[in-house]
Parts: sequence; structure tokens; C-alpha cells
Amino acid sequence: MNPSSGPEARRPWPPPPAGVSGAGRPAPPLTVSLASVLLMAAAVLALLPLVSLVYDLAHFDDVLRRAAERTAASPQEVTQERNANRIVNGVAIAVVLLTAAALFVPALWLRRGNPVSRVLSCVAGVGAALCCCTGYGMGMAGRSSQSSSELQSEVSRLSVRETPVWVGLITLPAILVAPLAITAVVLLLVPPSNRFFRPGPVPVQDPSGGYYVYPAQWAGGQPGGPPSGAPPANPPEPLANPPEPPANPPANPPEPPANPPGGPDHPPGGPEHPPDKSPRG
Repeated sequence: MNPSSGPEARRPWPPPPAGVSGAGRPAPPLTVSLASVLLMAAAVLALLPLVSLVYDLAHFDDVLRRAAERTAASPQEVTQERNANRIVNGVAIAVVLLTAAALFVPALWLRRGNPVSRVLSCVAGVGAALCCCTGYGMGMAGRSSQSSSELQSEVSRLSVRETPVWVGLITLPAILVAPLAITAVVLLLVPPSNRFFRPGPVPVQDPSGGYYVYPAQWAGGQPGGPPSGAPPANPPEPLANPPEPPANPPANPPEPPANPPGGPDHPPGGPEHPPDKSPRG
């Protein structure tokens, strides 16, 4: 048998069209890739205020003790100030960690075309920008406020004077979190990103079972053509003069022999089995 005309061996399918991944979804556009990178960068920058918060928690008791000695504050005022500082710093650390996680985790799934990750990324980006703006505003309002007690004023003065410069320099790049987050949200809402996150067509089950069919085409059909496994557009026409059965079949077909050779009623001997004439004794 000619191997070329025999049954086809199992072969891999042709590669998908250019710009289409193996799962059938197009490759992520530049806007989605850039938005993912910006969100990850914003998440890393959002963690920088932890340096200032942890440093303040570690040195606040010593600063508070010296401020209380200089202002002759009562033990009750000292306790209230210590508890307030711990609560504020604890909440700030929790907000920083949640903001960084909310920016980083959905960004990992953006390049896969997950619509849920897009929604979560937009919500996290807007929320991070609002938190940053609110934190900056509250910090500036607290510094300009004149209603603090003498103990609080002394604690703030000592903290600003004794905090190393490198702590403030490390925290300074965190002001870029809001611009990066807003830019990423805008990139996720432009038309190329909308087309990427739009759900694709439902794949059609391949009737060939993974083998080549003629003509070989991608499962689901080529764009603008019929899907794989669809009936042909021009089916073959039936024969004009189909063959007819014989008009006069034989009336008495031949019958098999009644006593074929080798049967139970066939006499022994013959050309195939001659009788044994050797003397017995």
C-alpha cells in the first residue's frame, strides 16, 4: 500500500494565527502590559511608608518619656498619648499593607485577560489614589493645627528633630503611588484594553478527534468562513442512473453436496486416505 494513500498518522494541528495565543485569546496589548507594570510599581512604592511607621513605633516611648519630663505631664496624659499613637500607627500599617496587596494581586492576572482582575485593578487604583490624597491632606492639617496640647507639641517637635534624614528620603517616593495608579486605570479603560477583555467566542467541538481533515483548518473555522464540521456548501449530487439489481435471478440455485468428502457417511479410503493393507499379526 502506498504510505501516502494509507490512513493518516496522528499529527499536531497547525499553529494558531499570528497574534493569537494557544487558548484562542489574542496577546495582551501594550496598554494592558503597561498598566500591569504600573500597578506593581505602585504596590511596591506603597510599602515604603512602613519604614517611617515602624521607626516611629520603635522610638516613640523614649520620645514620649522625654517630652513628659519637659512638660511635667501627668501619667494619665502620657498613657493616653501612647495608646493613641499605637492605634494610629497600627491602622496606618494595616491600610498600607491592604493597599499594596489590592494593587499587586489583580495586576498578576491582567495579562491573562481576566475581566474580574480588570475590575479589581480599577477599584484598587482609584481607592489607592483616594487614600494617598486623604493621608497627605490629614498630615498637612495636623501639622498646621494649633489645638494640640503641650505634650503633643513637644512630642512632635522631638520626633521631627531626632528622626534621621534617610527615613524621610525612603518614604518620599511613595507620593508617586496616586499618579501611577490613576494612569494604570486610564490605560485599562482605553479601547485596545476593552477589546482584549471582551469575552471571546465559544469554541466549537472538533469532530475529527485531533486528526487532520481535508481541508485542514483550525477548530471553529477561519474568520469569515464556516465552522469546522459544518455541512459543505455544495453537497455532491446523487447519480443520475444508479445500478439496478438483475431482472431474472436463477430459479434453482445449486445445492451443496449431500455427503461431502470427509463427512461421517463418507466411506473410508480414497485418493486422500488409502486403506491400510499391511498384514496384521
